[in-house]
Amino acid sequence: MVEKKKNLNEILDSLSEKKNRETDNSNTEDLNELGLDLDLNIFPTYYLVNTIYAILLIILIIICYMQISQENQEKMLELLNEDSNWRPETSFKEKIIGNLTSERFIKCIFFISISFSIFTLIHFASRSMWRKFYKGYDNLSLSDRIALSEKVNSTIHGLVVGIWSINLVFIENLWKEDIIKIFPNATDWVLCFSIGYEIYDLGAMAVQRSDPLEMWIHHYAMILGYTLCMWYKRMSFCCIILLVTELTVVPSNLHWYMKIFAVKDTRAFHFNQGLRLWSFVFFRIFTVPYIFYRVYHQFDDMFNEDMIIILATLTIPLLLGGLNVYWTWTLQHLYRKRTRLKDKFPKKKRGSLHMSHLKNINSKKDQ
Repeated sequence: MVEKKKNLNEILDSLSEKKNRETDNSNTEDLNELGLDLDLNIFPTYYLVNTIYAILLIILIIICYMQISQENQEKMLELLNEDSNWRPETSFKEKIIGNLTSERFIKCIFFISISFSIFTLIHFASRSMWRKFYKGYDNLSLSDRIALSEKVNSTIHGLVVGIWSINLVFIENLWKEDIIKIFPNATDWVLCFSIGYEIYDLGAMAVQRSDPLEMWIHHYAMILGYTLCMWYKRMSFCCIILLVTELTVVPSNLHWYMKIFAVKDTRAFHFNQGLRLWSFVFFRIFTVPYIFYRVYHQFDDMFNEDMIIILATLTIPLLLGGLNVYWTWTLQHLYRKRTRLKDKFPKKKRGSLHMSHLKNINSKKDQ
């Protein structure tokens, strides 16, 4: 009976490895049609080109910055502290031209490029580390190999913008009296940093080709909301408080890593499952209702703004709130259907496993 079970497990393992190889081959063929040489056994040309691009971009930015006089450098550092709109009160055409040629716009493009370049370099650096130190790297599918590095950046981004946003909204309480017209100096920094990450993540998703449609909708909706917020310098409260939800990626990414590293049958894994669910409930379910609660108290002032701001304020949070509810409902369904440790390992068996583990430790000490 035991031998039959071992044979069955070996057959299942071989089938899963075959499926992963087929997925790698199909993804590689599709990407090769786009002119990307993805040799999975050596450092791919695609990754090499992007790494060189990111390094050259940073070098170019540093050279340009060094060419600017000290006086202009100080002015550039103060640009985000200016209290001027991008758009002068003139015709629509002049507003567009004025915004695109303003120093603030150029400064924001500069920050977005820096953010994108940093996340790209972190991705390739962590990719090299995974390949060197993780023995099971070559057995993963192409999507999982990319995700190993992508989730490092996802965790960094989630922690930075999440903690930063909590500080601005709840500790400094910058939007206590007005959520429409108040545009703190730090808003540009936070949103440009996040846009750079979103662009990087869209590139990773495009190569993976395994993310569901709602992830694409989420990323594009966030970028659109950030852009409109910075363009009109209105409703920064909505964008900043939505970034608090990015803290939920930390337990989500940890859950994914535990599955990849085969540590599912541990108390830490099951504890993190509950932590992931409650983080979604706390950060994602109540965020959008709180936004509309604050909008309700300034409902009359809202309709004095441009129609684009009104539509964006009503539709983008509603769309993201729907996605948050859907994701939270999915997680609670998975959590309720999970196999608990006490069901998977009966008490006697767990006790015997614990005793055998202690015996092994004692035997090693004796040796």
